[in-house]
Amino acid sequence: MRTKADIRTEMARRRRALEPDRARVLSLRAQERLLALPAFAAARHVAAYLALPGEVAADRFLAAARASGKRASVPAWRPEKDRYELTELAPDDRMVAGPWRTREPARKRWVPLTETDLIVVPGVAFDRRGRRLGRGGGHYDRLLADAAFGATAPTLKIGLLFDFQWVDVVPADEWDVGMDGLVTEKETLLITEKGG
Repeated sequence: MRTKADIRTEMARRRRALEPDRARVLSLRAQERLLALPAFAAARHVAAYLALPGEVAADRFLAAARASGKRASVPAWRPEKDRYELTELAPDDRMVAGPWRTREPARKRWVPLTETDLIVVPGVAFDRRGRRLGRGGGHYDRLLADAAFGATAPTLKIGLLFDFQWVDVVPADEWDVGMDGLVTEKETLLITEKGG
């Protein structure tokens, strides 16, 4: 089995080979699939990320959520807790640079993940059992660990990826949080059986 480092190296090469115009087209296709999910239609509060270069964009998804009257949140660094948490995103929010090249709203309105119905998650690679490989800092795993403890139902976790980000097996540690579904520009996969 390939190591996490090997997979990250390969995916970095694939991301560099993807032309920006092509990335925009594929991102729009993937987001249209995401917006077609019944879980999106039913959600009252969604969360997604502000993409880094080489990631599938989620801006159309966030704009569509707000346009349909849903609350929308994005991850932002919370220094007093030394971790990422969700902050509400408004159309007029001024964006600032956060740690690790991320963008986040300048004004923070913290929202517990347990208040969201659906969170869209980026990653370096995914496998078809819902396992996700991140960049290596564990930030999303700490954020997503809260998703299993919603007051009424767990937050649905959907990985958003380019089709070239599939791998046969993502090596998993016990703290890695699996996805409930995966969406690419070509397909939508809902996970019915989680693999460890």
